[in-house]
Amino acid sequence: MDTELASSIEDDFLLLVKEGNYDEVLNYLNHYDINLEYTNEEHDDCTALVIAASEGFCNICQLLIEKGANMYAGNSVSVTCIYS
Repeated sequence: MDTELASSIEDDFLLLVKEGNYDEVLNYLNHYDINLEYTNEEHDDCTALVIAASEGFCNICQLLIEKGANMYAGNSVSVTCIYS
């Protein structure tokens, strides 16, 4: 998969997490090679797990952790899912 396509898919993935769309988050995780440490400026350089935690989506947090998300990964100001 080329880098531009991967970034687009991961940008879409972060948006789905932000919206709390559990079914589509699960679908993306099952069908794409999602980098769970991916961040972008639009989401304050937060990982999917930090976004889910800050929005209170516990079910998505659990799913991301089960899929290997790093609970200690933070953004540029060290916000982690534990802090959120």
